[in-house]
Amino acid sequence: MELHWIEIIVLIVAGLMVGFINTLAGGGSIISLSVLMVLGLPANIANGTNRIAIAVQTLTASGSFRQQRVLDTRKGITLGIPALIGSIVGAFIAVDINETFFEKSIAVIMLLMLIFILYKPQKWLSGKEELLKKKTSIFQIILFFLIGIYGGFIHMGIGYFLLTALVFSAGYDLVKANAVKVFIVLLYTPVALLIFLLHGQVNWEYGLTLTIGNVVGALVASRLAVKKGVNFVRWVIVIVILLTSGQLFGLYDIKKLAESVIRESKPVQQTEWALVIHGGAGGGTRESISPEKEQAYIEAIRHALDTGSYILKNGGSSLDAVETVIRYMEDCPLFNAGCGAVFTAQGNHELDASIMDGRDRNAGAVAGITNVKHPISAARMVMTASPHVMLVGDGAELFARKHGLEIVDSSWFFTQSRWNSLQRAREREKEKSQKHGTVGAVAVDKYGNLAAGTSTGGMTNKMHGRVGDSPVIGAGTFADNNSCAVSATGHGEYFIRNVVAYDISALMEYGGLSLIAATDSVINGKLIPIGADGGVIAVDYFGNIAMPFNTSSMIRGYMRSDGESGIYIFQDED
Repeated sequence: MELHWIEIIVLIVAGLMVGFINTLAGGGSIISLSVLMVLGLPANIANGTNRIAIAVQTLTASGSFRQQRVLDTRKGITLGIPALIGSIVGAFIAVDINETFFEKSIAVIMLLMLIFILYKPQKWLSGKEELLKKKTSIFQIILFFLIGIYGGFIHMGIGYFLLTALVFSAGYDLVKANAVKVFIVLLYTPVALLIFLLHGQVNWEYGLTLTIGNVVGALVASRLAVKKGVNFVRWVIVIVILLTSGQLFGLYDIKKLAESVIRESKPVQQTEWALVIHGGAGGGTRESISPEKEQAYIEAIRHALDTGSYILKNGGSSLDAVETVIRYMEDCPLFNAGCGAVFTAQGNHELDASIMDGRDRNAGAVAGITNVKHPISAARMVMTASPHVMLVGDGAELFARKHGLEIVDSSWFFTQSRWNSLQRAREREKEKSQKHGTVGAVAVDKYGNLAAGTSTGGMTNKMHGRVGDSPVIGAGTFADNNSCAVSATGHGEYFIRNVVAYDISALMEYGGLSLIAATDSVINGKLIPIGADGGVIAVDYFGNIAMPFNTSSMIRGYMRSDGESGIYIFQDED
């Protein structure tokens, strides 16, 4: 992966701050974890990646403190061993904890430290000789074991716990406590890093770039600590506590600040408009799809892209492009929507569709309709001409007729290939019905507005009245200008239960993930373990696109205003 120069600068600057703060105080990982997640890493990978920089940072700082003769190596090893054991436990266990409550607890501990530092500075500045001479107690072993568990789990804020324990239980002043602190962290961090590596949760490019800053920050901090003395360290900790506790109490959000800096500094990577479409996931393999049918799919997708891109490049809205593209695909018998829709168990067609506007989250949907030629237009009419989001069955058909939409005889939807599929499904009742086959489109227009739409005939031999994810806003379709536009295709029941389309948006808006990271996290990270097949297409405000799927195939294509485009069917083509 090639890093953008803005990403390199941001990572190095963040590393400088983190290395300095962690060496003299603690809590610097709030900055590095925030930056890594803003750059698109999932939280667990950001956590593992951060350990690379922490390991090298503590090695550098420990060497510097030892060279300046302020590091008590023997005591550090004695207290570091239980911390090391604890870190192994912390890196492995799954902790069910309220993150907000936990962050508030850390903030309270930090503020208590602040009170002691300001009003009883001698406890921190001078150390206690009588405690230094005492042998390591059982209490200290348990204490550092528990601190190690926390350090192995997340590391953020570990410095405060170690400093407090080293000053009050071991009798060190702040300079010597900092030296032992970084040495203890050095002992357990490589082990925790190894565990993250074994689970594939480390990004080396980001981690090594961050390390450059961490090392320089640690060197500067360790030398200043000895040169300036304990009073200097004391005031650094005071400032860091005030800044960090503000983040933990919710007064400001470092991650959002980092995201703002990166987005404003980094040029828009893509184009002024973009269009992505799909013709369904899981429809076949290279062996089962003939060259003639493969070429037919490609031609149909190309025509759909040309149709939608014409609207977008001439200043049309993303909603118009999405509806027009899907109308064309509903008229194409190749796809499981409209004219090519599959049959239900009763031998008829029940069609579903939805559309959503990213500007204001307005949405419309229809389900179980049997005679409306273009379900996607009916869905848009529900959005614009009614106070409702979804209409179903007879009510949706009456609404469509009232508003002048084209009504057709059921024979319009008949195709011989779909009828044959129904007969095969009936003959093999124990065989799973075909679950995939949907059409969808997502787009961003010249005005930065996102839109998404999805239309389907459902699954072959489905029960009368069955409704899948396609008309369900948040499951099969979602659009929000603050995050992305998504259209899904796959086993609808799973997509509904996991609110797939909205989950991707939420991971971007609240988790700080990139479009690619968010879609991959859901399609490959969440759905595969529960046996859910399918895929999504997605686009964000910047024109970035994503088309992940976990089936043998997904008919898909995209086009952008910079001229970049592609049409694919199988895995490993794009």
